[in-house]
Amino acid sequence: MKLLPFLLFFMPLVAFSQADTLSLSKEQKQKAFTVAKNWVSLLTKGKDVNGILAITTIPFLRDGNETLETHQEVREFYESVIKSKGERTMPPLSASFAKEIPHSFQGSLVVRVYFTYKGKEQNVFVRLAEENGVYRVSGFKD
Repeated sequence: MKLLPFLLFFMPLVAFSQADTLSLSKEQKQKAFTVAKNWVSLLTKGKDVNGILAITTIPFLRDGNETLETHQEVREFYESVIKSKGERTMPPLSASFAKEIPHSFQGSLVVRVYFTYKGKEQNVFVRLAEENGVYRVSGFKD
């Protein structure tokens, strides 16, 4: 009985591993990693909103819980991040398919990008959408 409250709290936070269900080619995986890492790099450099928008799809799931429905909303979000954070140097160290993914990303392709910022290793979940072999970012959660 004590396990039930734990499960009710914990289960919504993560989903089952997507690693076992991915049937992507090596080339598809590389494309997905590249887009996710480029998105993190562009956002942290804080200079090229149009470049970030070019690899973003609408609707966009902001921080795993708020859906932005228009290009204008996404543009304003990116501009606010850039204005508040400024230019940052956080080159991604690596990327991998997330073993456990946020509940709100269930059923999506999710890449976890690892980077170092202010001497600490951090990561962000990047949700991707694929259309005709082209991957774009459809959300994130950090």
